[in-house]
Amino acid sequence: SGDLLVVSTDFTQFLTEFQTSQEDAPDQLVWCGVDSVVMRWEEELVMVGPYGDSVAYNYDDSVILIPECDGVRILSDSSMEFLYRVPDCMVEVYRPGSTAPGALLYDARQHFDNQTARADENLRQIGEELEGAIDTCLEAAGYSFDVAEQKRLLRAASYGHVFCPSYPKDKFRDSCESLRVLNGIRDASVGIPLTLLQYQALTPQVLVSRLANAGHHLLACRIAEYKDLGIDRVLHHWARQKILKGDGTTDQELCDSIVEKLQRSHGSSIASVASYAFQRNRKRLAAMLLEFETRVAKQVPLLLEIGESQRAIDKAIESGDADLVYYALFYVKQRISLQDFLELVNHRPQASSLFISYCKKTESDSLKTVLQSMGRHEDIASTTFEAVSYTHLRAHETREDRVCRRRLEKK
Repeated sequence: SGDLLVVSTDFTQFLTEFQTSQEDAPDQLVWCGVDSVVMRWEEELVMVGPYGDSVAYNYDDSVILIPECDGVRILSDSSMEFLYRVPDCMVEVYRPGSTAPGALLYDARQHFDNQTARADENLRQIGEELEGAIDTCLEAAGYSFDVAEQKRLLRAASYGHVFCPSYPKDKFRDSCESLRVLNGIRDASVGIPLTLLQYQALTPQVLVSRLANAGHHLLACRIAEYKDLGIDRVLHHWARQKILKGDGTTDQELCDSIVEKLQRSHGSSIASVASYAFQRNRKRLAAMLLEFETRVAKQVPLLLEIGESQRAIDKAIESGDADLVYYALFYVKQRISLQDFLELVNHRPQASSLFISYCKKTESDSLKTVLQSMGRHEDIASTTFEAVSYTHLRAHETREDRVCRRRLEKK
């Protein structure tokens, strides 16, 4: 029929009916919060409440509605507006002649600033509902976009907090923190006019990521530090954008600026930024950045990837980690000839000892070739003598010796 019906969530109770023209049905119908809807025609909006109350808005241009968790964004070719129902807490505080606890506390603070006795009278009138009045003022401050009005509401809540020692301090502090973040991102230079409910639904972590993606790295870092989220991800995103744009800076200048920022954050990995630089065909910058990576386990694999084989092997040897040395050796061995590999290893006693030890256990057939290439004649003689002795023992072992040897081999 073209009429808007409002029923309870279980469809058992009929609340109200809002009549529209059957011939001219709305082009769009969206939720506005949890208890109202907005209907859109080409140049007209009608907001309908749960009990049939409505408000009409006319526009010169056609608009599109985008629903949010607590309201509707109204988008036109030239502007963006946000429409939402006035929260109950703000109605309680600002309704003319209101005697609700929140309104009395708000007036009490104003009387206190004016040094009149009405402040004490209002507090007595609030009585045991003081905690609820503080909550109302804090909640109203969260919904307000006017910074001056936010301060007035927060001062009212702070005034009530003095007379209510049992009120949790964390709630007051969290409200102030949220307002500082919201005011920072609502600034015209940033342009993210989130409401309090949208901010809570989005979470500070996601907000920091979106600020970084929008290029507001400084603000993202400040919010991350303010909320104890860590700034590693923001700094890494900034460094990657710096590498991507270049801005005509030399590799040395770029390396210095990136390292200066990343070293402020303890535990921040420079290797991941160096890896990104290598992926963007900035091999020299990647090598320069890796000099400042303190964790050898992350430094060596990337050095191997960018072709710095000798540096990678030397760094692995300096670390004293045998597994890391083996990893570097086998990575290089698979990519160059055996002769070049042996020349590389022969100048590094620790690496050559580890590689010979590996050959003795797994590649005994090629051990003599390896030792000969390295000029290890004494080791060749020792290995040959051990092999001959083992063969001689096998040839003259008794049945009992053979059984004992097999048992040992199984173990």
